[in-house]
Amino acid sequence: MVHEFLHVLGAAHEHNRPDRDEHVKVLWSNVGVRRVANFFKDQWSSDFSTKPRCRITNDTKQVGKQFYNSREIKVICLFLKGDSFDGCVSGARRIDFGFPYDYNSIMHYSRVT
Repeated sequence: MVHEFLHVLGAAHEHNRPDRDEHVKVLWSNVGVRRVANFFKDQWSSDFSTKPRCRITNDTKQVGKQFYNSREIKVICLFLKGDSFDGCVSGARRIDFGFPYDYNSIMHYSRVT
């Protein structure tokens, strides 16, 4: 309940931090296709680089990576369950307010999620 209330106040999941890969490893092959988006990384608010944004397609057996080429034309590539999404981001931006990564945060999924 507290977790959901913090979402209402604007708190994001800890495991979506841009520095997540320095602290935990997402085993994409264990993530259900409908849950993949729960593990996309955010970008720091100060990071204005263009990174591929991920999204889920309507096909529940596939997941899509959405890219923009140099002319800002949307290009969608489909990948099967188990492919890695380590290199793409959710499109959300965040600030860490100087706090380090917190494994015990109420906003962090459990290690066996």
